[in-house]
Amino acid sequence: MNIWDLERITDADVATTLEERFMGSEALYVRFLKKLLVDDNYGQLKEALLRGDAKGIEMKAHTLKGVCATLGLTELSDKFSHLVVMVRAGETDEAKLRAHIEDAGSKLRKANELGIKVISEDDKFNLGLVGLRGTSLSNYAYEESDLILVLGAKLSERTISACDFDLVKDKIIHVNIDEDCLKGAINIHQDVSNFLDLLLSLDELSSYSTDDSWIDEIYSHFSPLVIEGIDEAEENYNPLKPQYVINKIFEAFKGSYFLADAGTHTTWSSLLSHNDCFGKFLFSGGFAPMGYSLCGSLGVAVAHGDEKVVVVCGDGDIQMVIQELATIREYDLNISIFVLNNSQLGVIRQWEETIYDFDRYQVDLKNPDFVKIAEAYDIGAMSVKSREDLMAAIEESLKDGAYLVDVAIAEENIPMPK
Repeated sequence: MNIWDLERITDADVATTLEERFMGSEALYVRFLKKLLVDDNYGQLKEALLRGDAKGIEMKAHTLKGVCATLGLTELSDKFSHLVVMVRAGETDEAKLRAHIEDAGSKLRKANELGIKVISEDDKFNLGLVGLRGTSLSNYAYEESDLILVLGAKLSERTISACDFDLVKDKIIHVNIDEDCLKGAINIHQDVSNFLDLLLSLDELSSYSTDDSWIDEIYSHFSPLVIEGIDEAEENYNPLKPQYVINKIFEAFKGSYFLADAGTHTTWSSLLSHNDCFGKFLFSGGFAPMGYSLCGSLGVAVAHGDEKVVVVCGDGDIQMVIQELATIREYDLNISIFVLNNSQLGVIRQWEETIYDFDRYQVDLKNPDFVKIAEAYDIGAMSVKSREDLMAAIEESLKDGAYLVDVAIAEENIPMPK
């Protein structure tokens, strides 16, 4: 994908934007551009028009105006800005508003045609995660493929643990801008976008064809994911197991934005996520900084002010950035925070005991009262120690506005690489 084509189709100022806002990094620019193109603000803008919701049109157009301006998409930003002006001036002619929205949408679609997109979770070619957290489909494809093209991924232990890595290494072409993480039989130290530009320019690809036989074979090996500890057996909620709690949260807030943090809960969240809305389950990935979810939720809540944002974090996580409760209160953000409290740094404790054969060391926490802290920030809060408490807290959290739930959970190990 060539981002400079944006200047041709949308009157964008890519050069200045790269220099002033993205430190000259094309990769960083593309990352933010992708978020715009898979984001549902434009779809929600059209829905607001169908409802005759002037406030909704203004809010979504204003959000899109700001994002496009940040990306240097001047023409698009101007179009959405004019739409905001029209609505604020009292324009109610649906035909005029629709024409303006469709005009802006045509520019977004042209940007999409540059290839800046990812595969939706609903697409049959999206097989899910590979490796320790992988699905039966993805792991079968990983083991049985003739060729594996790895683009930008670092192939961590959680990925390559799907099977004996020596059995698949010779099939891997690994492309990454970070030379230190290359692990394939053929390693290409290059920016992925540049590699794809070169690959797609090859004449050989123009005659390449395929059928569904391989994808049909993969789906013939489907087996449902079985996760222990989430049903209504008493041992799963007395005391509360983290996977039981997280599953209940996902069930209650289906369709909402979810942000997971760094810790044992991240594993259960990634395994149990059944969000039908593409791009709404967010976590930090390989960097795994503690405190990500609460900070990330601020941006999501500002961008999608009319939707509930759900944070699932550990007791260690929230103490890295707990002062951001002040920001949530100041801007009255619609965020529900679930603190899974096992009074420890669970992943570190598990690694000490199971990988390094240590006794647990410096991982037990003497936590403050998170409910009192939230209330000091004028945020509603509740402490949870039972299944009945959990369901009552979830019901409160579903209401508009900020809410914090401190959930006492059992010590529970996550699945480990074999």
